[in-house]
Amino acid sequence: MNGEGRTRGLFVFVIFFAIYTVQLFGQAAPPNARISNSKIDPTDLYEQATRALNNYCVSCHGPEKQKGDLRLDSLEAIDAVDRQELFRKAQEVIRFSEMPPQKAKQPSEVDRKILLQWLNSQLTGKAAEALAEKLRRFEYGNVTSHEDLFSGKYAEA
Repeated sequence: MNGEGRTRGLFVFVIFFAIYTVQLFGQAAPPNARISNSKIDPTDLYEQATRALNNYCVSCHGPEKQKGDLRLDSLEAIDAVDRQELFRKAQEVIRFSEMPPQKAKQPSEVDRKILLQWLNSQLTGKAAEALAEKLRRFEYGNVTSHEDLFSGKYAEA
């Protein structure tokens, strides 16, 4: 009887462990993984993201109001480097549902994913590569390679 009780206890443990494992690892991919894997035409993505920004963000960060001294209706007017930093912050607050605030109209899960995917494309896609290339140009500052900077080549004698 004692061995039978242990077997039954082990069986129950295995069942609960299996259920827990399926719940833990069988969940859908996290939002970022789902977003990066989906393929949307960049033009469509931009239009959908702009629509979502206008629906959920511009009422507090637009021409009439600029909460936090932030205006999202004219992103092209922001310096490219500052815009990248803004996109990083926006991605974070949208991902963690900090924005829009709870009392405001909330985006659907689809709109939130669209915004995150568009922000990700701006931070890692062709726009980010173009910015990095632009900033490497001589006319945008003092450009020195990492090797030259730390080689002692520029050390004063």
